[in-house]
Amino acid sequence: PPPPPLSTRYEFHFHAVRGGWNQGPTTDLQLAEVRLFDHVTTDPLVIVGATNPGGAAPALAASGSEDPDKVVDGDKSTKWVDANAGSVPEGCTSDECTVISSVLVIELRRPASPVRYELVTAKNNQQCDPTAWSFGIRRDDGSFLLLSEESHVDPPTERSTPYPLFFGVNPPTPPTPPPPSPMPPSLPP
Repeated sequence: PPPPPLSTRYEFHFHAVRGGWNQGPTTDLQLAEVRLFDHVTTDPLVIVGATNPGGAAPALAASGSEDPDKVVDGDKSTKWVDANAGSVPEGCTSDECTVISSVLVIELRRPASPVRYELVTAKNNQQCDPTAWSFGIRRDDGSFLLLSEESHVDPPTERSTPYPLFFGVNPPTPPTPPPPSPMPPSLPP
């Protein structure tokens, strides 16, 4: 696929988590690490920060212990948690009706084009693993330029483990082949 445009700010919009918590709907989202890889060298890009606009750390977490900067600290034993990721409509008692919406903004040291990226599961709570998201550029005006989307992802069940690598830009869809030509009628013998 072609490389994305250069930028210093990339963004994930998370839309779903694994779910399956045995105590009601899953409304938190968490990751241990996010890594972006350069389109020229394939080396990891230098990330200088991460933010979670509209998100919130769990109320019982020690101050700063599960903030967005934990997802770019290079330590798989720490984690970022967005306790404000999910909403549960009235009457909802399962993950099927939970709505997940969480944004993670990644800030790079210098403009780059990540050709691939990697997410790493947190050390616990597999029900909070992301399973669907959009990836793109966060523009200076705050708007979002979509580069790729993933859905129905099956995260690793092992903890502190990388997901498979994902493309920064979804590969183009192959062209649809033309319909087959109608068959001429058979001639009688």
